Amino acid sequence: MAFLDTKRDRAAFLIFVLGLGLTYALWPFSTGLIGAPVLYIMFAPMYRWLVRLGIKPRLAAGLVVLLGILLIVGPGLSFLGVVANEAQDMATGVIRSPLLTRLRELRIGTYDVGAQIESFGSSLVSWIGASAVGLIGTATRLGIQLTIAFFGLYYLLQEPEAAWRQVRPFIPFSARNAEILRERFRGVTISTLIGTLLTASIQGLLVGVAFWLTGIPNALFW
Repeated sequence: MAFLDTKRDRAAFLIFVLGLGLTYALWPFSTGLIGAPVLYIMFAPMYRWLVRLGIKPRLAAGLVVLLGILLIVGPGLSFLGVVANEAQDMATGVIRSPLLTRLRELRIGTYDVGAQIESFGSSLVSWIGASAVGLIGTATRLGIQLTIAFFGLYYLLQEPEAAWRQVRPFIPFSARNAEILRERFRGVTISTLIGTLLTASIQGLLVGVAFWLTGIPNALFW
């Protein structure tokens, strides 16, 4: 191959291949790696406030990480518990429903509709069981991503400039444009977080009021 005649070409090609391999190896953890700077932007003001109060940087970073875990993981686990309870109540209501009893006895000519409904119910239960296994795998991957993100947050809080100096050589822009990119990332992240929070709050409020007006049970939850 002509472009590999010189040592420089061969070295560049080797670096390119290694870069592809590194990207492929880190891709499953990309969410956690990107989440670390996002969490840093969210919690850095609180960390600086704790340091100004006289708390040691390591302890302040640990407290901020603990608070982040409580704010992010805690509500998620609580929500899953509420969903599980709601699903159980809904399933119990369907099983005890008089309509279901009538459907089991329903026949149209020689066609046993009740048996078909029971067969469909068994298939649905099997599908739910398989989905539960997939949900466990998803929860495991999410746990790994959060672990990476919070580890990254802990070290970014203590040495943000050192981390930037290590990452800066890998950014293919001039120093000035790299700083612009850094500030844009900060601004876009803050805007996205605020916009998402406000949009979700408005949507939740409107849907909750609509459910309450129409008499749907547990409107606050939904």
